[in-house]
Amino acid sequence: MTSGSSSFLKKRVPRKTGCLVMLVLFAGIWAVFEIQAQRTVLAKPLAVYRDPDHRLPPNDPGAETNSDGLRCALEAEAIPEAATTVLFAGDSFIFGIEMNREGALPRLFERGLRREYPAQEIHVVNAAWPSASPLLALRLLRDVGVRYRPDLVLYGFDMSDFRDDLMYRNLIEKKGIYRIVDVMPASLWLAGRGAKAVIPDGLYQTIFRMPKDRFFAVNRSLGEAQQDLMPAWRTLEEIGRFCREELNADFRLIVLPRNFQYSDRESPLNWERGEYENLGPFVLEPFRFFDEKAASSPFPIHSLLPAFRDTDIFPTCYTGDPHWTPAGTQVAADALVEMAVRGGWIGEVKE
Repeated sequence: MTSGSSSFLKKRVPRKTGCLVMLVLFAGIWAVFEIQAQRTVLAKPLAVYRDPDHRLPPNDPGAETNSDGLRCALEAEAIPEAATTVLFAGDSFIFGIEMNREGALPRLFERGLRREYPAQEIHVVNAAWPSASPLLALRLLRDVGVRYRPDLVLYGFDMSDFRDDLMYRNLIEKKGIYRIVDVMPASLWLAGRGAKAVIPDGLYQTIFRMPKDRFFAVNRSLGEAQQDLMPAWRTLEEIGRFCREELNADFRLIVLPRNFQYSDRESPLNWERGEYENLGPFVLEPFRFFDEKAASSPFPIHSLLPAFRDTDIFPTCYTGDPHWTPAGTQVAADALVEMAVRGGWIGEVKE
């Protein structure tokens, strides 16, 4: 070996070794960060990354759930076959944030139906939970729906569902950047948060496979948003097929308005303010989207926007939170009961 080669090795080997040591050290530090972040400061936001379904725990006194984790006083087997059963899915608006099970929309709807149909035994099962979406509702129906033998399935569609459905699908399918979600959830979460602040929407969408704006559906024109609205619509179509073919049940979509779509006075201090413009130019575009779909939809679509826009009740939402007050929940329940009676949603008494 020449003296020049020996000199080269003496210079290069330590440098390579140093880089390797630094790489191992960095990986170790990052691994410690991941573990600590998952256990402490990021434990709550990362819960959905670990379990995208994030269903309610069974037999939970706080959430008032049954053994299937549904906010229902009855177990599936306790509902008589002769009863008319409605399974109501959705997110926190249907679940009933800030209220007990008796005050939530499914229970108010049930009481209203029983007044209108006193000869029938009617049960409305609350199958909603906070931050759910159509995709998660479909997965729940596949797991436990048949046990409840529903005659009618309702899904309460919230304006955040368009993006939430994309997010949960990403976390479940684990494609692209989401391949790291099992081993580096904290890194993925931080990357998403950082990217929101520094890169344009188009690049964000390429990397993270969804718009960075949670309320893009009400902040864009229908033409601009249409492509990103379609995945949630396809999920709703799949729910309709599953109800028809597997549950032998009717399916109806209930589109829920947010307060900024019908008022500029509601919920002035809510934690989402700033993410949309009250009564802005595009806030009703999702309703136009569903109106266009209704002409060829395989299931009926009903909007609660007129009920909230026309009511004299104020406020319908909390001052510091976008969810319905008990009075707002009653507005929704009364409107649904009227629709059900007028539209013949509830069939004849079973023999």
